[in-house]
Amino acid sequence: MATSKNKFMVALRRKSLLIYPLSLTGVFLLAIVLRVLIFGFFVVPTNSMERTILPGDVIWVNKTLIGPRLPSSPIEIPWLGVLYWMLKEDRTNLSEGWFDYCRLKGYSSITHQDILVFEHPYVDLVLVKRCMGCPGDTLQIANSNVLINSGLTTEAATLSKSFDNHFDNRNGFNPEELFPHDSASTWTPDNFGPFILPYKGLTISLNNENFLLYHEIIEDLENSEIVMTDTNNYTVNGSDRKEYTFENNYYFLMGDNRNFSHDSRFFGPVPESLIIGKATTILFSSNKQTTWRQRFLKKLQ
Repeated sequence: MATSKNKFMVALRRKSLLIYPLSLTGVFLLAIVLRVLIFGFFVVPTNSMERTILPGDVIWVNKTLIGPRLPSSPIEIPWLGVLYWMLKEDRTNLSEGWFDYCRLKGYSSITHQDILVFEHPYVDLVLVKRCMGCPGDTLQIANSNVLINSGLTTEAATLSKSFDNHFDNRNGFNPEELFPHDSASTWTPDNFGPFILPYKGLTISLNNENFLLYHEIIEDLENSEIVMTDTNNYTVNGSDRKEYTFENNYYFLMGDNRNFSHDSRFFGPVPESLIIGKATTILFSSNKQTTWRQRFLKKLQ
């Protein structure tokens, strides 16, 4: 087939050679920006949020409401992270933070009853739970009822008695499975607290009680070394201290189907830095116990 030597056609062919790869690159970069800054998807694997969210539901995660987190390392960038992982010879430190935590300003803040998608504080899991306690709240669970600042929550009044007490009826329940993971604690999943959720700037006295409740948070999530040298004497990062001031905000997250939910009663409060976004809509569902019409574009509340 003869190729036209017309100057206009030649110029058009040359431009096409540039336009197509540039267009594909632009689409790829736009997709990355949208995934990082605007939205995400999450497939629900368990029944911990049952009656609100079912296993197999695909939920829309809005990152703009509370503000999107910026990636802390290349591997956190969708698709680009996979490419980086494949090309990088030394992969040992890819998951470590390269940059300080940064969240852009959102259109709202996290409030009670929000359904949040977040990273587990200690293992490589992404979870979805409901926000029961916000920074500064005093949270308590008394006989399965959730109280915030001594007031009964709406969720507790409607959901607390809906299921048999699965955890308390287990034989040989081990208190060390429950936050604060200490045999001295007498808390259970249905009688928990009271517990003050730390907020950025909160200063606590360092004493035996606060050490029991907060030392795990300080060490693992605040990245500070705290040591009890003897009774009521403590060091933080090697210095004698009588007080500790928190550097992060923390949230208490629980599943609606609470007696079958691994949540903050077990792994403790979740720092703001691990929260990905608010779950606002069920896009569709593969759950066979319901019809697609019942789940399609269903608003979450």
